[in-house]
Amino acid sequence: MKRFGLVLLLSLSLSLVPAASAQSKDDLALRSIAQTLLDALAHGDTMAWERNLHRDFLLTDESGNVVPRSQMLSWLRALPADRADRIRLGRTIIRRIGNVAILYHRDVEHADIAGQPIDAEYQTTDTYVKVGGRWQLLASHVMALPQPRKPANIDTSKLQETEGTYELQPGVTYTVRVDNGRLVGQRSGNDPEVLLPASTDVFFREGTVRGEKLFTRDAEGNVVALVDRRDNIDVVWKRVSR
Repeated sequence: MKRFGLVLLLSLSLSLVPAASAQSKDDLALRSIAQTLLDALAHGDTMAWERNLHRDFLLTDESGNVVPRSQMLSWLRALPADRADRIRLGRTIIRRIGNVAILYHRDVEHADIAGQPIDAEYQTTDTYVKVGGRWQLLASHVMALPQPRKPANIDTSKLQETEGTYELQPGVTYTVRVDNGRLVGQRSGNDPEVLLPASTDVFFREGTVRGEKLFTRDAEGNVVALVDRRDNIDVVWKRVSR
């Protein structure tokens, strides 16, 4: 009885080997295609894309536009073939269900613009389908990841002009003060945050890449409001005290 159980266990174990091997081969194939497409993109090579794109392919680009296969290929054909850019496939997560695979990968591009080295980072979600034994890219969503923002040099003596309390609605305020030559803001009920200058009246929260805080002035140059801007959507806080 024990021997029968051992034989059954060995049989089950052996039956899993081809599946694991197939999974490994699929993952390797998907990673290879993803890097091939990045190489082709960097060098303006359309053949690799034509070969690996599904006929119903759609791209959601960095600006939120939905781009069909034909438009994507036309854009690729317009790229110069001698570009020196390099795009490396970064950390990749693969999820497969049957003949569908999702790849999440973060990629780094090294480019040169007029002698200036540029590094850019992208987060991409790709959907592949297996057709006739070959993986084809059906959909892709690309996000450009902004680099950390750098503060500008401004006249810090003007920071005091922004000090005061700004109100969004009764009970919801944002207090601005100068602390050791830096602007600090604090929303009611929240911890204080350092505001770094993008220009004299435009600031951003330290450690963030989205959103700005703009101080608006009246005809006499007095600060009258704080505009909280994110993705070009404005929320205005009125100055209620200095």
